[in-house]
Amino acid sequence: MKNWKKAVAVLTAVMMVGALAACGGGQQANAPVEETGVNQTGFPIVNDKITIKVMAPNWNNSRDYNEKKVIQNYEEKTNIHVEWTYFTGDASEKLSLAFAAKNNMPDCFLMADLPSSTVDKYGADGVILPVEDLIEKYAPNIKAAIDEDTDGRKMATAADGHMYAVPSLYRSPQEQIRGEQFINKQWLDKLGLSVPSTTDELYTVLKAFKEQDPNGNGQADEVPLVMQWDNNISGIASLFGSWGVGSAYTGAGGSCEAGPFFIKDGKVVVSNMQEEYKEAVKFFHKLYSEGLINIDTFTGEAKTIEAKIKAEPYTAGMFSGWDTARAGVFSKSSQYYTEVPPLKGPKGEQNVFKPVYGVFANNYISATSKHPMAVMRWMDGTADPDTSYEWNTGMVGKVIEKIDGKWQKLPVPEGEDEATFRGNDVYQFPVMGITTRWYKENVNLTSEPQAQFRIKVNELYLPYASMMSVEHLHYNEKQRKTLEAVLPQIVDYSKQKEAEWVTNGNIDAEWDAHIKQLQNMNISEVQKIMQEASDYWNSID
Repeated sequence: MKNWKKAVAVLTAVMMVGALAACGGGQQANAPVEETGVNQTGFPIVNDKITIKVMAPNWNNSRDYNEKKVIQNYEEKTNIHVEWTYFTGDASEKLSLAFAAKNNMPDCFLMADLPSSTVDKYGADGVILPVEDLIEKYAPNIKAAIDEDTDGRKMATAADGHMYAVPSLYRSPQEQIRGEQFINKQWLDKLGLSVPSTTDELYTVLKAFKEQDPNGNGQADEVPLVMQWDNNISGIASLFGSWGVGSAYTGAGGSCEAGPFFIKDGKVVVSNMQEEYKEAVKFFHKLYSEGLINIDTFTGEAKTIEAKIKAEPYTAGMFSGWDTARAGVFSKSSQYYTEVPPLKGPKGEQNVFKPVYGVFANNYISATSKHPMAVMRWMDGTADPDTSYEWNTGMVGKVIEKIDGKWQKLPVPEGEDEATFRGNDVYQFPVMGITTRWYKENVNLTSEPQAQFRIKVNELYLPYASMMSVEHLHYNEKQRKTLEAVLPQIVDYSKQKEAEWVTNGNIDAEWDAHIKQLQNMNISEVQKIMQEASDYWNSID
């Protein structure tokens, strides 16, 4: 519910800005300010130094970006100085205020995760610029990336055909799947059990973890399955795939609320109207009622649940995430935890979610910017794949080096903290231009055990990646109005009922009334709109 309230707040700000534009003085779409002194190719970008204002994330609360060597080097190369404004966490409110301050907006926003419908509305109202022509003329790196990998173009193209977001790609083979599972293999060995391959086997294993003191401390402190239910990476979503459906808690946090909707075989499906969903919920209620899932899975803070997983000696039997490092440093956690394959459900179903991974459409140029061409060239400079890799990984000559034609991380000096050593001069999320092909051809991961492990797990899951969320879809104005009116209520209701049924049971008795409630909430119209949007997505090339 809280994410939808934030989204509504953002949309309110959009309406305010649109009203201001309608009163006069608003920059119209397709009319970027012409500027002189911008070199169309090469460096510097401008002959006379300029300053641009950029709003960007600083999730790690690191030092001022202008103190980072990669950014100092880029300023010298481009002749463009950046005045940074930072946001952290769920930035919906701060971003909405920035957009509402129409005459004092930054020149551009980087990694500003807003719902696509909100971005499209900003663009239609002339608050942010359509960028397709700017990309064509001033952004050869970005253009090359989205010509090669059409998901970048699809992600950034609104329902009216314009691109209001500058696409960014970082297609690492390590992060292609959502919701991979890891289990305590030392506990399995102690109890003489194997890694589960079916949901029935999962129940047997979790029950043993609960009752047979696998950590050997004489206390009943084991939590067999630990998760933050409402989390797109470490939550429940892919476990529902064993029944061929999704959870009502599907989507990528503040940027989207997919709710019970997902796409399979090109069709938009409403999970919580399927009989298979009912059976899945009954299974998870069984786990919850027997104490096999952490009791605060729906209510706990992320940091509290993380602490449960990282607590030593380990008390978590199984969790989901990118890799075992959710339980602590990879070199240690990988000795305790191993991957669980996609589980077969009662009817043999094996399905997991595959997001449109490593593709972002969350970089925008303000319609009021005096330097849109220079800003686009500044963005495109970081989208050079080698530059993208350095800005994400660490400085050339210090953290990475090209060896035999491929980038490779250098060893961490003895006595230095790895995170500090590698991250001190990194700015992790510029506009990027790294395609899957480039990554495979130009990055050597053979010396990185954690990366190799992630790739192995992804390859294990990919054959079962038959489900997609709807978070990447775009809607026209009429569709947006319908969704704004009814979708938040559908998502909130669906989540509430799933939480109630998992914790308290009673889904069979309430099922018919539940279906009727969804029908009364106009869910068929929402499903139809999402299907149209999915078909539109597939038509973009």
